[in-house]
Amino acid sequence: ILQLGHVTAQTKYCCTPPQWESFNIVLSGRDVNGTKALINGTEKVSVDGTNERIASFSNITVGAITARTQIIQDFKNGTMYTIQGGVCKTNPLPAWQPKCVPDAAKMVADTYFGEGDNRIDVQTFQLTVPPNIFFVNVAKTDCAPMFETAYGSQNGVSAVSQKTYSNYTLGIQDPTVFNIPDICNQKAVHIPVTVHHGGAFF
Repeated sequence: ILQLGHVTAQTKYCCTPPQWESFNIVLSGRDVNGTKALINGTEKVSVDGTNERIASFSNITVGAITARTQIIQDFKNGTMYTIQGGVCKTNPLPAWQPKCVPDAAKMVADTYFGEGDNRIDVQTFQLTVPPNIFFVNVAKTDCAPMFETAYGSQNGVSAVSQKTYSNYTLGIQDPTVFNIPDICNQKAVHIPVTVHHGGAFF
């Protein structure tokens, strides 16, 4: 899955609200030296900019294998916890950045979805980081993410991916999603797995 990590910063465009949650649908296709793979799944994401933390629970399927992964990003303490298969892995994090459309992006469309009272004004942004190109659609009123698409290559792997943000709500319904599991208080173990979290923009 193509990713840039978090390339967000203060911007001339827009930033998401400080606290929000969404249920996302993830779909990706990739080609590794002619071997094709389909990646699909879901993720529940909670973004708490007020307290500089992000939590996600994902179920990602690659072929016949499904991985359930919990990720807690604690930016105040500079640590990311990845829990998968009963093992906790820790990695350092950079300083928190607000979730914004970066200045390097270019607005390529100013349009809308729906009609009448159900109309949502939308802006589409493109971000090019050779050899990859990323697109994101956000609500014009508050920068709420709606769709994100990426295509290109990374580490010799050609891929195209899409994320759909659904059930978007403001605030954090259950703050316990940020609680660090007891298993992470034990010795962290490095596990060579690929997990999906975050996106090019948000």
